[in-house]
Amino acid sequence: MQEYLYYQLSKLPYDIYDSVSKNAKCPYIKIGTDYGGDNSTKTSFAYKDYQYIDIFSNYNGKKEVREIMKQVNSLLQNKELMFNDMQIYLYLNSSKILEQTDVEGKYYHGILIYRIETKMKGAV
Repeated sequence: MQEYLYYQLSKLPYDIYDSVSKNAKCPYIKIGTDYGGDNSTKTSFAYKDYQYIDIFSNYNGKKEVREIMKQVNSLLQNKELMFNDMQIYLYLNSSKILEQTDVEGKYYHGILIYRIETKMKGAV
């Protein structure tokens, strides 16, 4: 799934990271934390995962981070993918923007959390 996310996000004009280097220049996107678990039933295999997509901007204000969040969401929201014998669905679960400060100064951290549901193809 991470390969698909990287592929989709690399369509945007921003650097995409799994692990951010110290010299990364804002704005950039990070494929962040993910967690999930089994969501199977007696008759079918299923998995539910939550994937964080982090956007970082040092623009003075939330405008840039908000715009990048919209661009990311237009690529990922409500997508259905087929991978081998699996159906994968992506849904935006929640989002937020944090104002943070570090030694470099103030920056904005946008967080998009996607719910990813995976089922065996043809499962009910």
